[in-house]
Amino acid sequence: GGGSKENSGSVAAGGLGGGGAGGDNSLAGTAGTANTGGGGGASYGGNGAAGGSGIVILRRLTGSGITTSSTGSVASEGTVDGDYTWYKWTTTQSDGTFTTDTTQDMEYLVIAGGGGGGGHHYAAGGGAGGYRTATGFSVAAGTITGITVGAGGAGGTAQVDGSDGSNSVFSTISATGGGGGAANQGGNGRAGGSGGGASGAGNTGGAGTTTTDDLTLQSTDTTASTANPDYGEL
Repeated sequence: GGGSKENSGSVAAGGLGGGGAGGDNSLAGTAGTANTGGGGGASYGGNGAAGGSGIVILRRLTGSGITTSSTGSVASEGTVDGDYTWYKWTTTQSDGTFTTDTTQDMEYLVIAGGGGGGGHHYAAGGGAGGYRTATGFSVAAGTITGITVGAGGAGGTAQVDGSDGSNSVFSTISATGGGGGAANQGGNGRAGGSGGGASGAGNTGGAGTTTTDDLTLQSTDTTASTANPDYGEL
């Protein structure tokens, strides 16, 4: 999630997963890192920052005789890396597609957009975008449409909460956008994939969303990926 700043305290760093740092005095917070779903940082006296965008990544065992294609992704026919072929959607969109002529198992990582940080005094950072990941997800021959990479929520201005991040979607898998951070010093955080932070004493951070993916492991290969370090091995 995103960081913040108390009146007499130091600026708080964002979370390790791409959250933006808080802003000092009248300076705006720092935006969440793109494609991580990091929450936007808040500020003591300035505007909150936007959350980072999400990402959708698929991985399959590379097999002969399988023809695939995609639209809106980094490489339309995938990127081969050792035993695997990868497909990544990194640009904010809602109309990506994936086509295969063979029913096959896929591994996926779906991260939603992070929430924006709240605006002005004692505001709170936005929550990280929710994520879903599993292996052994069966994809039937045909085309999957509507692949969505969620945008980060906008940062709040004077006494305005940060906006929630947008959901990311692949097939039936949907990750929930992060909750916006509360503004000023008297508000609760907004609910989301990870809830936004609360501002002021006695208030409550937003509720997070818990979804469990429990599918069958498709491969025992544990070799770290060098071409795709942002995804690694499932």
